[in-house]
Amino acid sequence: MKQLLLISFFVLLAGCEDKYQKGYETGFNDGVSVTEKKLKEIIDRQKEQLERLERRSNSYSGAYSTEVCDGGGVTVNGKHHSGGKTGCVRVYSDGRIEKY
Repeated sequence: MKQLLLISFFVLLAGCEDKYQKGYETGFNDGVSVTEKKLKEIIDRQKEQLERLERRSNSYSGAYSTEVCDGGGVTVNGKHHSGGKTGCVRVYSDGRIEKY
């Protein structure tokens, strides 16, 4: 009788161990996938910020500007550029022209 009781106890104990191990592994894997997802979001956000900074630095790459706000515009390299809504034109040394 004692042997039957001991065998039953060990069978139950072994069955619980598998269940808890599976639950642990499932929870661990879920946690890893959430962590990987958050890490990917952080990396994507950093890439976007770096691209934005690169675009910004390229637009200000040592160019200087001259601004004309007399309403008559400005002539650059033989081409006349009139001002925008406010009558102003900004001409950059790298050839860009902003009208505002």
